[in-house]
Amino acid sequence: MERIEHEGTVFWRNGGKNSALWAYPGGLIAPDVLQETLNAVYAETLAPETMDCRSLVESGDEFRASGSLGLAVQFYEYASRKASRKQLQFLLPRLTSLLRFQGRPEKVIELLRFAKDKYGSGMITAASLTSAGAAYCDLKDYKRALKCCNRAYAMMNGKADEELKMVYRRIQSESDEMEMSGIVQEQAQQV
Repeated sequence: MERIEHEGTVFWRNGGKNSALWAYPGGLIAPDVLQETLNAVYAETLAPETMDCRSLVESGDEFRASGSLGLAVQFYEYASRKASRKQLQFLLPRLTSLLRFQGRPEKVIELLRFAKDKYGSGMITAASLTSAGAAYCDLKDYKRALKCCNRAYAMMNGKADEELKMVYRRIQSESDEMEMSGIVQEQAQQV
């Protein structure tokens, strides 16, 4: 159980994904507008530089579950610097989705390049390619988006998941280039 004090009031939470919200001592959940502040107060009590990767991810998950996306990104970024290859593969989809949600697609591309440079092309998964494709769409670079999606589709052995299908549809609907539209339209019909 975690406990903090803010402006003379004590708050607590059990921790973990299922109970990441702060509550008053009587059990009443604190309002959403207060959750972010309470998470910031709690984050100040942590020392991320001394935490291991797993603890950083768990803290990031708690912050994400309670709506503190900025803190979640912060802790996931700390974790990514300490992560092993396998841990980073597990962490990348969480971090890239939050970065895109924050409107930071350039950071998604940078992070995926970092992972590839550090661990090689074997680090790149269908999920990370799909995320890269969506980030390239955010940047209006549909040729690169399509390239990433086609690689993801190949890695999935021609069985696209819903997220990849959505990125293909997005390329199709947002792309202005006629030649690309034909390629995307054909690919979107196959998936």
